[in-house]
Amino acid sequence: MAVTAITTIKRYIGLSTDTKPSGATVPTGSTFLEYDTQQLYITPDDGTVWTLKSLPEGHGVETTTINLKQVAASYDLFEVKGKDCMIDGLVFIVPADLSGEAALTSVSIQSTDDTPVVFLSAVDGAVANLDAAGKHFVYRGPDVVAKDKKIQLTIAGGATAADQVCSVYVSYRPVGSGGYLEVS
Repeated sequence: MAVTAITTIKRYIGLSTDTKPSGATVPTGSTFLEYDTQQLYITPDDGTVWTLKSLPEGHGVETTTINLKQVAASYDLFEVKGKDCMIDGLVFIVPADLSGEAALTSVSIQSTDDTPVVFLSAVDGAVANLDAAGKHFVYRGPDVVAKDKKIQLTIAGGATAADQVCSVYVSYRPVGSGGYLEVS
């Protein structure tokens, strides 16, 4: 293979069962993160071939779940430990169509930094937008969350009528050696 200059790449994220993108719109060197398996793939061409690439040391993916059948409040999802962490991506997955919920008005995800990083706003997380089972809300960073700060999900309005367990996946890397995310 000849050496190829990479000027622009794309970063994709999905499930391991998703079909990885291919074709003229996929630049050489683009990556695909399977957030359910935490495996990262890179393509040396237009996505015809995807090769497993290990994450560089210090990079990580954390996952957690949260049930929306809880009172309106903020709930800790993750805490940054050791050093500040760069959040490269966050995915929030809705388990069911929640658009008909009577009490729930919105969900949002943000950090507890002095100037919060907003991963999912209350406007985007309004109950009317939670209208499909398996709907993915994807935040693409990078943004830094400071050491000892948290990433929280806020439920506004009230609890869902039935259990609604949502999945949250975060891809991150430390700013300096020793930073990591811990599930709260």
